[in-house]
Amino acid sequence: MKGRLNQFVNALNRGTGHSEANLLYLLIKYSRFSSTLLEYNIEYRYKGVSSKKEAKRQEELRIKDYVKAFGEVPPLNSVIPNRFGEW
Repeated sequence: MKGRLNQFVNALNRGTGHSEANLLYLLIKYSRFSSTLLEYNIEYRYKGVSSKKEAKRQEELRIKDYVKAFGEVPPLNSVIPNRFGEW
C-alpha cells in the first residue's frame, strides 16, 4: 500500500504514474480548481485487507455504492471494476 501511496503522491506532483492522481494534477494545474477552492485537502484512505483479491472486491463495492448514490462513476476513477457486471 505504501508503494501505491507513493505512486499517487508522485503523480499528483508530476502528472504521471497513477491514473486518478494524473487527472487531479491536470485539474489543479489547468483549471480554476485551485483558485475556486483556495484551501483544500486531499485525503487518501484505505482499509487494510488480507489479499489483493479482497482489495479489488472492496474497491468494486465502493465504486458501485458511489454509482448508486450519485448516478455516475467517481470523477477521478478511470478504471471501473466489473464495468458490465450486475450492480
